[in-house]
Amino acid sequence: MKKNYAIILFITENNCTQEEVNKVISTLDRDFKFENRGASYSSDKHHKGTLLIKTSNGYDANTVFEGTKKQLEKVKFSSKKRFNCQLTIAGFDVVTDTIFIG
Repeated sequence: MKKNYAIILFITENNCTQEEVNKVISTLDRDFKFENRGASYSSDKHHKGTLLIKTSNGYDANTVFEGTKKQLEKVKFSSKKRFNCQLTIAGFDVVTDTIFIG
């Protein structure tokens, strides 16, 4: 039986501008329906982290994780940067790992 899962993506790339981060967030929102739950910037405007969340369902966390990871790894952005992300699938069981997108 399928269960509901939260898909949590925390982007922690700090070597990019706010404009670059906004482009990434816009793409993830448009193409994957992630909801932006907030971003943090240092006093000198460097990105410290952005939290994105959406829901999904699947038979187990590993299946949802692998499917989400494959989708996200196909994403290409206009910048040459790769974004460091913590991908977590949480529900009845939990899977988490660091992935790179872009």
